[in-house]
Amino acid sequence: MNEETELLIEQPDFEDHKAHRRLQVCAGILLAPLALILLVASIVMVVAPPSAPLFIGSLGVVFVLLCLWLLVLAYRLITNHRVRGGLMTPFALRAASVYFFLMPVGGLLTGQYIEYGVFAVCQAMMCLAAAFTLWRVAKERRCTNESASL
Repeated sequence: MNEETELLIEQPDFEDHKAHRRLQVCAGILLAPLALILLVASIVMVVAPPSAPLFIGSLGVVFVLLCLWLLVLAYRLITNHRVRGGLMTPFALRAASVYFFLMPVGGLLTGQYIEYGVFAVCQAMMCLAAAFTLWRVAKERRCTNESASL
């Protein structure tokens, strides 16, 4: 092999990295306005709930927090703000895991399995698989972050 070929093999593909970065910026640019629109709608839910003020208001607060989190993600995607472990922290992964674990429990309490049958059971199995996978990824990231800080 000549020297040029060896240099190309040893160095990472710069064009591929630039394309990946462009994709991140595009995703951030698309996510930011969507999150802003949803944030406005969520604030309206908190300020002027149409019906059931307590339920809609509390749901609106949860949506406002989710929209703020989406805006932070969009900012990080656009500015290339590096965070060890990816876009979601281990805590966020565990929170999503708990949500996916509670969905089948909610279906059990509301009678979803009686009404939808096999479809609801398949949905519950997918939710539980997602919950366990997210929990495992959070555990791996936590171990990686702890070993990197030592």
